[in-house]
Amino acid sequence: MTDQTTALQALQEQFKDGLDRDGAVALAQRVADLEEGNSGYAGKIEELTRERDDAIARAEKAEADLKAKPKVAAPKAATPRARKFKAIADDKVLSGDKLRDEISDADEIEIAFLDRNGNEIPGSKPVEVSGDVWKSHLGGLMLSEPIDLIGPSDVGYSIHGYALLIDGEHVATHKRSEAFNVAPGSRMKIENDIIF
Repeated sequence: MTDQTTALQALQEQFKDGLDRDGAVALAQRVADLEEGNSGYAGKIEELTRERDDAIARAEKAEADLKAKPKVAAPKAATPRARKFKAIADDKVLSGDKLRDEISDADEIEIAFLDRNGNEIPGSKPVEVSGDVWKSHLGGLMLSEPIDLIGPSDVGYSIHGYALLIDGEHVATHKRSEAFNVAPGSRMKIENDIIF
């Protein structure tokens, strides 16, 4: 018997010792325990992946809405009761960037027409705007699309300013230096005049 044969037999004996049944069963149990412990991670990974995909979809929708075709809808029906708008406190006035952010996050943007007291003009019809309809201006953000206004059928009124409502909340006011009259049945275009 050579030294090489003896070394081979010794290796075979060591291999047999490592393969005892109890050792194999214990190893299989350890593997099963690890797989069971990791199954919770798989569920968490799926949940986080869904949340990430939802966040990406929301961000893409917001960006698409902002870049959407500019639109100034036909005036809505007059509000049943003219709304009264309180003056906005100085600490609540939105800066240009903050106002732009609020507009980009909004579901509904509305412009109402104001009387000399800063309240909605009875019988006037607010206008909804959407898409990329705002541009930077020295005074803030200016509505870049014209509004086609048709005067009421009965009594005319004077527009002294505008109110900006985001998702139904009054967030900004613009008072004109001079009022302009809207005669019954008249058609007029308001352009480059609405700045918040």
